[in-house]
Amino acid sequence: MARRSDQFTYRVELKFKFSAVLGCRAADLQEQAGGPIANPMEMGFTHDLAVGVLASIPQYVQSFKDVYNVDKITINEVTDAIAEFEETLVTPNAPFDQWLKGDKDALTAEAKAGYKLFKDVGLHRVPQWSSSRW
Repeated sequence: MARRSDQFTYRVELKFKFSAVLGCRAADLQEQAGGPIANPMEMGFTHDLAVGVLASIPQYVQSFKDVYNVDKITINEVTDAIAEFEETLVTPNAPFDQWLKGDKDALTAEAKAGYKLFKDVGLHRVPQWSSSRW
């Protein structure tokens, strides 16, 4: 069976907002976070197995208790934690962001050529970094 690669996670807040409009498989980022866990072509786990692995690690149990005030980890807390983490993955002022905002000198010629190659594959579009074909 073919396996899917991990999704690109930077700028996920934009990727999800744009792809949700185009018919993404989830209603929000938390729901999206649960999909790959149980998808046989991605992680190939079950939600119960993923929760069981986390629950077997005392440091995770304590962290979830501290953050969510729960004694037992559920998939709801796991997907919320993933979604909250993904929302922090932004690149607010990287050279590429500066270039996107119009600074033609922010990227080297080599970086621009790399972006052109990346874009020409057809799966990645700025600003959401996805063609929404995932």
